[in-house]
Amino acid sequence: MERLGSVLKERRLELNLTLEDMSTKTKLSVPQLQAIEEGNISFFKEDLSYLNYFVRYYANALNVNYDEIRDILDDAVTNYTDAINLSQIQKKEEISSSVREKTKQNPSRNSGMNRAKPSYRKIDIPTLGLLVLAIAIIAGMILVGVKWIIPMIGSTDPITPPPIVNPNPDKEEDKTSEEGNSQTPESPETPDQKYVVTKIDATTYEIKGWSPQEEFKFGVNIQNRSWMQFLENSKILAEPKSIIYENGATIDVSVVAEKDKVFIINFGYFSGNTITLNGQTIETDKSILNKDIVKITFRFTEGV
Repeated sequence: MERLGSVLKERRLELNLTLEDMSTKTKLSVPQLQAIEEGNISFFKEDLSYLNYFVRYYANALNVNYDEIRDILDDAVTNYTDAINLSQIQKKEEISSSVREKTKQNPSRNSGMNRAKPSYRKIDIPTLGLLVLAIAIIAGMILVGVKWIIPMIGSTDPITPPPIVNPNPDKEEDKTSEEGNSQTPESPETPDQKYVVTKIDATTYEIKGWSPQEEFKFGVNIQNRSWMQFLENSKILAEPKSIIYENGATIDVSVVAEKDKVFIINFGYFSGNTITLNGQTIETDKSILNKDIVKITFRFTEGV
C-alpha cells in the first residue's frame, strides 16, 4: 500500500497540485487523500469496502492507469484482513488458555462426596463472559469477510456493455407553404412535451423550452454497482445520498427548472448505467459507454 501511495503522491507533485487541490477535484477529504498516499490502510478500517473506489477515483483524477496499480491494492487489502483474522485467532487462544488455567486451579475438593451425590459447581461468570465475547467477535469477522472482503478480493470488475438506446426519432424536414421553414427535432418528444434536450458534447446537455418552476424528474438505472453523487448549482444534494448503489437500484431526483440552473450527476463507475428524463432515456455518447468515472451535466438555458 505504501508503494501505491508513493506512485500517486509523485504524480500529484509532478502536476504541482496540493492535497487541497485534489480534495476539491475529487470531493474526497484531505485526511482520506493523505492516508492513501501514506499507505495507511487502517485509516479505512470502517470503510474498507469503499477503499477500492476511493483509490480508483483518485488515480483517474491524476491520469494514472488504475489497472496498473490494482494488484498492489488487492494485495494490501488481503494482507490487512489476514492480519486482522490472525489477531482475532490469537485472542481466542488467549481466552481458551485462561479458561484452562482457571480450571486447573479449581479441582474438585472432595472426590468422595462427588461419588456419593452430584456436585454443583459455581458458574464462573467472568470466564463465561469472555467466551461469549470471543464467539461474538469471531462471528462478526466471518460476517464481514463473507459480505465485503471476499467479494472485493475476488471481483474481476466485469463490464457488461449496455444496449445503445437512441430515443431520437428519424429527423425529417417539415416544410409548409404557409410558414416556409423547416424544423429538425434534436431529442425525443411526446405530444405534451414542450422542452427540448440538446447534446452539446459527450457529457453536456442543454434543456430549452421549459416553463418557469416546471419540475423535471431525472432517473438513473444502476446496471453496474457504482458510487453516485448529485449536485445542483455546485451544491451536493443531501438526497439522494453520495454512496455506492447496488445493481438493479433506481435513483430518482426532482429538479425545478430555473434560468442557468446546472444539474450534475457524478458516476464512480458509469459503464452500463443509463439516465432518463421524465421517463425518456437520454442518449449516451458512444465515447463514454465503457468509462469508469463520468460527470454528466444538464444546463437549463432558455425557457418558454
